[in-house]
Amino acid sequence: MNHSLLKQQLQTEVDTAFLYQSLAENEDKAELKDIFQQMAKIEMGHADGMLKKLQGLGVKNLNIPLPSKRAKLKVKLAKVLGYDYIFSELMGLEKNISTAVIRNKMDNNESVSGMEDNHLKILDNLSMNNGLSGGSVAKIEGRHKSVGGNALRAAVLGANDGLVSNMSLIMGVAGA
Repeated sequence: MNHSLLKQQLQTEVDTAFLYQSLAENEDKAELKDIFQQMAKIEMGHADGMLKKLQGLGVKNLNIPLPSKRAKLKVKLAKVLGYDYIFSELMGLEKNISTAVIRNKMDNNESVSGMEDNHLKILDNLSMNNGLSGGSVAKIEGRHKSVGGNALRAAVLGANDGLVSNMSLIMGVAGA
């Protein structure tokens, strides 16, 4: 497995968490602020999983990176263009990731659990309803809390294995 691709994916998770946190910091509605903070925390959990995977593959002296210059630029642009800019960026990113995960599972004859697009469902509902109730978020995203630590770790790392080639393709297209 290519370590540089895994490091890129780690950076993507950190950047996504940073963008969610910036949405939270600039949100007036307490309920939406909480949702964005939870999403940032979940993304940092994904980053922690990627870091552990890299360390398990023998990569030494690696820590969670800081948000990239690109992510910081997006936040600066959002101050001018409005924070809907970041929201739409996250919707596109989550859609690409969930599509890649589902496609990879299907290519490997793995079952699709329906959890692959939870983040996209949350963002989609937020955009359609201008906010979600706490109960709605719990129904969509609550499975993260109900899965045991080892099962969640296995699910995250298994999904990350499949994302490497697809994520590099997505990142290449996004970079272009």
